[in-house]
Amino acid sequence: MTDPRRFFYRLTPQERGELLAIAHVRRFRDGQYLTRQGEAFANVALIRQGRAKVVASTSDGRRTILMVCGVGDLVGGSDYYAGGTCLASIVAAGPTEAAVVDRDAFAGLLRRCPRIAQEIARGLNEQLVWANRRRIADSLPVTVRTAQVLLDLHHSATPNPPSDQSRPPIDVPFTQRELAELIGAAEVSVQKALRELAEAGLVVRRYGRTSIPHPDRMQRFLDEACGIHPVT
Repeated sequence: MTDPRRFFYRLTPQERGELLAIAHVRRFRDGQYLTRQGEAFANVALIRQGRAKVVASTSDGRRTILMVCGVGDLVGGSDYYAGGTCLASIVAAGPTEAAVVDRDAFAGLLRRCPRIAQEIARGLNEQLVWANRRRIADSLPVTVRTAQVLLDLHHSATPNPPSDQSRPPIDVPFTQRELAELIGAAEVSVQKALRELAEAGLVVRRYGRTSIPHPDRMQRFLDEACGIHPVT
């Protein structure tokens, strides 16, 4: 089973083959840059293993994590349409493997397979929806926002959504500071939120990492917090 939320799994088998045929595999260490903000656009990358953070820096030096990409996501697609400059940095969040396609080869692929361009546009629209959802969530308590981001990060690491609850929990390898950047809250508020979620048995905390042992329980917590109740 594959995850239709991810770019790669929405392509046809032929389109996947066309993409992988012109790609070369690269492995990145935790914290290593795939691309840097402001540099000339050179390639796109399909995440095959691990995760990558999309990070933007402001003119005064502040850094913000805009989103996190997981297995099956394409990074750099927005840069391709932006006129040749990387709009944000892409940074490996833990060991990451990507299928990298250079700019000219990617342009040729889109000419041969125009439906891939449609899927990229669809993905960019979904990113906009996700960003808007984050803005709307700003009115919710930090504990709820933290839970939602953690669940999103958990799902980004599971390209095949598991129904088997016996699977071991998947670590979310983000520090409190990084979570605070992603959530848009003070680090001390996120620390308090994580403590509350841990006390409720919804997360397990380790140094620099958090895991969700029961994603279904976390989803119920979020539904209840947002006033969403199952139809009976």
